[in-house]
Amino acid sequence: MFMDLLNEEREIPDDANELISKLNRALIRSRVAVCVRLGRKNEAQIMVSELKEKWPDPKFHKTLDKALIGRIPELP
Repeated sequence: MFMDLLNEEREIPDDANELISKLNRALIRSRVAVCVRLGRKNEAQIMVSELKEKWPDPKFHKTLDKALIGRIPELP
């Protein structure tokens, strides 16, 4: 029965999609910041460059720049 619930397709409400998007971006920023703190800034810079190309969102770009100085964001 539990597996049936997992396999059941459900429609995700728009507000849930927005939350998922915010969490996804927060986790991405966290990964960048953790790389910086672990001394892997070059890897973090490459990630940020690729992310900025993928998501042309100036607000998101600002948060990525903060992550590049090792600042870990709070989750939404």
